[in-house]
Amino acid sequence: MTKTYLTRILLVDDHALFRSSLSMLLEHSLNCQVVKACDSLSSVKADVDALKPDIVLMDYHMPNGDALAIGQRLKQRTPSLKLIYLTGTQSGIVLNQLVQSKADGVLHKEITPEELSDALSLVSNGQRAISQHIKDKLPPEQSHFTEREFQLFRLLVQGANTKQIAEQLSISPRTAEKHRENLFKKANVQNMAQLIELGYKWQILDIEAGT
Repeated sequence: MTKTYLTRILLVDDHALFRSSLSMLLEHSLNCQVVKACDSLSSVKADVDALKPDIVLMDYHMPNGDALAIGQRLKQRTPSLKLIYLTGTQSGIVLNQLVQSKADGVLHKEITPEELSDALSLVSNGQRAISQHIKDKLPPEQSHFTEREFQLFRLLVQGANTKQIAEQLSISPRTAEKHRENLFKKANVQNMAQLIELGYKWQILDIEAGT
């Protein structure tokens, strides 16, 4: 007898062992069909169009592109698509950025199979799922920053100049400079050295360690 799956999932993660283990868990224990397990962001948009998954379960930290930007474009193109980010990062600023995105779920890789099952059920029924581990990692002083401000913060502490910021955010150099001034005021810093110090405090400079 053919097995009937409740949820079709497109899985995107660059770690082979994690990807394989999660695929088996989803199919054998959680009654999901993994329509494809990708190790790259390059084919995600085409795969969504061709395979029509119910949920894209995507690692935030991918080596060959911006998972957050791709996720936003997927949601814009297909509003009915459910998007869940997976992450292993401990950076509060990155987690806050994910929580403020349009994703239907943000799950830490330390969750249990039971928590994953509950999250998939919530998202499938139109609700949002955020891991308790992630909620506990969000410092209150970061909660008043917008997603765009987090993007600007990241670019600045990673050394981007005004022209590069303008290109990345699709704004004019003058607007980029104004946003920079406003961010300094909001972060209560006077110069780049203080902003970088805050970046270390909030672990924004450690995001390469997040998986």
